[in-house]
Amino acid sequence: MGWKRVDFSDDALVRNLPDALTQAFEGAFLAAGAPGNAALFESRDGPRLSFHFSPGAAALFEQTLGTLGPKRGSAPPAGARLLVGSAETWAAR
Repeated sequence: MGWKRVDFSDDALVRNLPDALTQAFEGAFLAAGAPGNAALFESRDGPRLSFHFSPGAAALFEQTLGTLGPKRGSAPPAGARLLVGSAETWAAR
């Protein structure tokens, strides 16, 4: 499983979906023992907010991601911010 990306609409931002998703992923991440291959990143391209799930994060959070219609992606851009996960995953992006 490769990198996955979820882009948020203005409506999702108004409903605080990114915050709720971050909290849900953090809970799953911690419950799984904070695996070193799982990380969640955030990037902005103008008004668009995107979440980038490393391959390990995508596998860990597969069921929830499936409901969000994730896109195949690549590692997040250089300006992305690490939200949850291992700094090693950030370095390996």
